[in-house]
Amino acid sequence: MAPTANQGARCGHAHFSPVCPPEALRRHSPGTAAPARPPTDRTSPIRSSPIRAHRRFRRRRQGQRYDRRPTRRPGHRAGDERVRNSATEGWHHPDRGRNGRHRGADTGGPRRRGRPVSAPDWPALLLNLPAAAGAALAVLLLTFAVALRTGRHRVVDVAWGLAFTAVAAVSSVLSAGTGDGTRRLLLTAATAVWGLRLAAHIARRGRGKGEDPRYERMLAKAPGNRQLYALRMVYLLQAALAWLISLPVQAGQYVTASPDALTVLGAVVWAAGLACEAIGDHQLARFKADPANRGRVMDRGLWSWTRHPNYFGDCLVWWGLYLMACGTWQTAALCLVSPVVMTLLLTKGSGKRLLEARMAERPGYREYQARTSGFLPLPPRRPRATQAPETKPDTKRDT
Repeated sequence: MAPTANQGARCGHAHFSPVCPPEALRRHSPGTAAPARPPTDRTSPIRSSPIRAHRRFRRRRQGQRYDRRPTRRPGHRAGDERVRNSATEGWHHPDRGRNGRHRGADTGGPRRRGRPVSAPDWPALLLNLPAAAGAALAVLLLTFAVALRTGRHRVVDVAWGLAFTAVAAVSSVLSAGTGDGTRRLLLTAATAVWGLRLAAHIARRGRGKGEDPRYERMLAKAPGNRQLYALRMVYLLQAALAWLISLPVQAGQYVTASPDALTVLGAVVWAAGLACEAIGDHQLARFKADPANRGRVMDRGLWSWTRHPNYFGDCLVWWGLYLMACGTWQTAALCLVSPVVMTLLLTKGSGKRLLEARMAERPGYREYQARTSGFLPLPPRRPRATQAPETKPDTKRDT
């Protein structure tokens, strides 16, 4: 019968071979003295193996020392080399972690030290991008059909928030089982709440009204077919912008990292922006509902600190969504274009600039601009005291 590993360990040989040579066992049967240990000089085949020397060198660099003593610890297998860390004195396999799993097995990548980087699932994200573009395009094309039927293109403002909601819903469905569940739910819910509230507010504000003056002036200068011009310059353009600005909502769904402090900060910024936008819209709606305020400038509440609290809140919403999607540096770099484009649209594009150009003709708006911040909420500025011009005495009348 072949000797077992424990018999090989008791034979006195200084190696980890699971089976000791049979002639060695015959030479020292139980009750007899063990033979002399084999030579351990540098020419011995036990000590001069290049593989063993490399292992000793590697463990010495890692701050570990190799214990050559045979052991019968629970769970020890013959031939399974173990090392003892000099810092914790804990036993573990040199190529496995404390929990027995291979290093790098949880991420599928190479063996590395430190915390693994949770990069997004790029193939799945690349498939999500055209699907999200199709969702935004479908919403805008359906809105274009409604505009042709009603004869009013102002309904496209309602579709702006609905397009983002559709993109978030499609991305959430396609990313099921891929990204972190909490982050996916947070991004989808935040985008849907913002988009549906905005769509409901714009639809309620434009109920029973005619065409928006902005679209009337734009279509009056349209070359050729006005409807095709509106489709190209309004609907398709807004679908492309919705797809580009919604990049944090798409990429954040595929981030596998758990939510951290940056995610919490993004949620706080999003909540502050939504509150600012909703309160500003509510205050303006109540102001316009009073017939006594017809023709006057709204300068109360949040509107006394900034001329566009709804635009400022909209900007905060998308910076908050960007922070919530920044689980890795890859998504942070990819999605930075989203809040930057939204901020430029609100301040330099079709938001603040066009609205103030139309409001400049209203009485009292110049004074309102002089004392109120243009975008960031700041305390109202005090009007400068104007000195009355000095009048020279009429010498002819005095004489």
